[in-house]
Amino acid sequence: GVTLERIGTMHEQAGQWTDAATAYQESFEIRRGLAEREPTHRDIQRDLGVAHEKIAYVLGKQNNPAAAVSEQRQALAVFERLAGADPTDANAARTLAISRENLGDAIRLGGGLTEALDLYRKAIDAHRAFRAQDPRNVRATCDLARVSDLLGDALASAEAPGACSAWRESQGARQSLAPGSGDCTRPEELTRMAQKLGAC
Repeated sequence: GVTLERIGTMHEQAGQWTDAATAYQESFEIRRGLAEREPTHRDIQRDLGVAHEKIAYVLGKQNNPAAAVSEQRQALAVFERLAGADPTDANAARTLAISRENLGDAIRLGGGLTEALDLYRKAIDAHRAFRAQDPRNVRATCDLARVSDLLGDALASAEAPGACSAWRESQGARQSLAPGSGDCTRPEELTRMAQKLGAC
């Protein structure tokens, strides 16, 4: 299953979407079989959720947003079960937040907005909580910056209020980190956010 996923990733990176879809589907079938046999094995169940997400991403690239949303919803259901089963598992909670972000992206790709905004806001709430536990955590801070940026873009595209506030939160999170400490602190990222805020 892992090997097929890696083959799919190589096809994905080359823009070979049909081949990527085939490899990811084969990986998914293996992981689904394992998940059915090991319903309480957390790593195996998480792999099943990831497999759904891989398929969803390719479906989006193949201009099939409805199918991509369906796969992302199945991934989210897996990650919700895992996070609910162990509220102390920080990795499961972060994975759930990212899954909500991914579903929001897929819904927006299909032209939806209201549910996507709700998903982004739930993801942001989770990332704020992770960052509050450790304000110097680069990963948590960049996660917050990324999703706040997405929320701002979604609001701006709909000409809805709140875009500038979301972008300010994204920029503030980036600026709270030392330069070069994470991808979200790269100069081009800070410049890009400054340009967005210049229109506010």
